[in-house]
Amino acid sequence: MRHIFAERASAWDPTAGRRPDPPGDAAPSVTDALKTWNESGTGYGGIYRPWQRGAANHNNWARLRPDLAWHARRDLTFIMEELYALVSEQASWLDRRAAA
Repeated sequence: MRHIFAERASAWDPTAGRRPDPPGDAAPSVTDALKTWNESGTGYGGIYRPWQRGAANHNNWARLRPDLAWHARRDLTFIMEELYALVSEQASWLDRRAAA
């Protein structure tokens, strides 16, 4: 999986609120998850998924997608599986594009 996002790994700086732009050739879900957003308008809001604390309230996303929203019965495994799904989708997207 190193080839999928490796060139961008060194640009992350969570303390400074900086992160790389989404890959130019990315699966739609990856582009959406890595888009620049922030509810307060300052800095980067983090990964844009309904289970992310800040994103959950943005545009009522957690209410619109309860299947992906965080709740007390979920654990870290849920988030890891969702992240794995994004990386897997990106790998499949790249494979399909290369085969075309």
